[in-house]
Amino acid sequence: MTRQFAIRNLLTALAVSALAVACASPAMTTKTLHDPAYADAVFSNFLVIAVGENYDARAQFERQLVAAIRSNGAAATAYYTIVGNKTKLARDDISKAIGDGGFDVVLVTRVKGQESTVDVVSGAPDTKTTRRSGTAFDLFRYDYEELNDPDTVEVSTSVVVVCELYAASEQKRVWAIESSASSTDGTGVLIDKEVETIIRHLRKDKLIGG
Repeated sequence: MTRQFAIRNLLTALAVSALAVACASPAMTTKTLHDPAYADAVFSNFLVIAVGENYDARAQFERQLVAAIRSNGAAATAYYTIVGNKTKLARDDISKAIGDGGFDVVLVTRVKGQESTVDVVSGAPDTKTTRRSGTAFDLFRYDYEELNDPDTVEVSTSVVVVCELYAASEQKRVWAIESSASSTDGTGVLIDKEVETIIRHLRKDKLIGG
């Protein structure tokens, strides 16, 4: 197999993975692949790709994942710093990035499923007082009207994220996990949780290092 043909197979696999969507959400992190040939592999130079239409969220995810990888002793580069705000994976762009950067592994993350729930939380009752007469404070000299604070709308978002590792030398997928996270505090918290999960499992399987 020629290197050019092998890289083309890798890029095709990435593009197909990016299109996969499912509705079910697992209850915990699940390892879906770990190639036995890479049981003792330690990668040191990561190209980090987050697949998504929202550029800001994608770039934020890549930045945080890159920072976490670097803090664990490996080199890492966010894909958006190479291609900018392009939302689609382009074969030529990825091939050039791999060749120019000397990456030994490509880490791809994508959202497999997403669900949002909305809860309406009633405000706590408050009181409004109207003084009837007199000058000194007296509980019985006031009329009391109970008021309610406006209802609060709470949105909880749950996501299932797939993380896949592709060895550049073999141009093949060698490791993958699926993990779920939920938060009522927005995208930033979800990203924090997923980055923490990915790094924890990379370290557990001894796939990251300097």
